[in-house]
Amino acid sequence: MQACDVYMRGDTIYIFSSAETHNGLRLASEPMLKLDAHSPPQTIGAAIIRALEAAQSGAPAPNDMRAITHGILKFARVKSWKAFVMGARYFFIAWDGARVEIIPGVPAKGGAFLHDPTRTAHCALDAAAIGKIILR
Repeated sequence: MQACDVYMRGDTIYIFSSAETHNGLRLASEPMLKLDAHSPPQTIGAAIIRALEAAQSGAPAPNDMRAITHGILKFARVKSWKAFVMGARYFFIAWDGARVEIIPGVPAKGGAFLHDPTRTAHCALDAAAIGKIILR
């Protein structure tokens, strides 16, 4: 399964490809993409597909757990995880080679997001369809 994370903060959408470690931890990896939230659904979906196609597995686990958010914060030019997630909407997106699963997150303690499977959407690997779901 290939995956990526999408964060919508104000007028900006951040998309991070995922590198899964041997022990199942997911780390943000390249490409890291930044789009205007008013971009057309096709553009947003195409960026998400690019991140999904670049997702990897077998990455080494970080020695310092703070490294998990470091790349995201540096890319977004934000000083803390708390500041990055404040007011953000989050989506976990996975592709199993057959269909795309888009799972919205709900804010949890400590700046985390919990997946909300009751609002999960599915579609084909189609940029416009993916973008429309994200923009709902």
